[in-house]
Amino acid sequence: MKTLRRVLPFFLLVLVACAGAAARQNVLLPAMASTWQQLRPGIEREIAAAPNPAGTAAVASANEAFKAANPAALMAVDWQLLDSLAEADVVRQLAAGKLGPIGAESRRSLIAEFAEARGIYARTRTP
Repeated sequence: MKTLRRVLPFFLLVLVACAGAAARQNVLLPAMASTWQQLRPGIEREIAAAPNPAGTAAVASANEAFKAANPAALMAVDWQLLDSLAEADVVRQLAAGKLGPIGAESRRSLIAEFAEARGIYARTRTP
């Protein structure tokens, strides 16, 4: 089940690549929201370990943007900061032995694929 939850959003991305703008809004955005739910705990762990007020604000902005399904708000989120916090969590978890090399690679792939999905969404969304 856990594997299905990880693979499903990216399977949907493949379908979206051939679809129109409406499908991107109706398929890509929910897939991104699902992936955000997988990445957010690591980001929050990193903020708890190394307090970052800008990171806390960015997490709140992302949560609200996904909750409202607001494309403009989604594009305004500081994703670069959130990506760096997600990566820092991977490094911290790996160093602490709470995550192995394969798990770290998997999480890094998820971070990269999420960034790619945001790029696709930014290029193809309707204003």
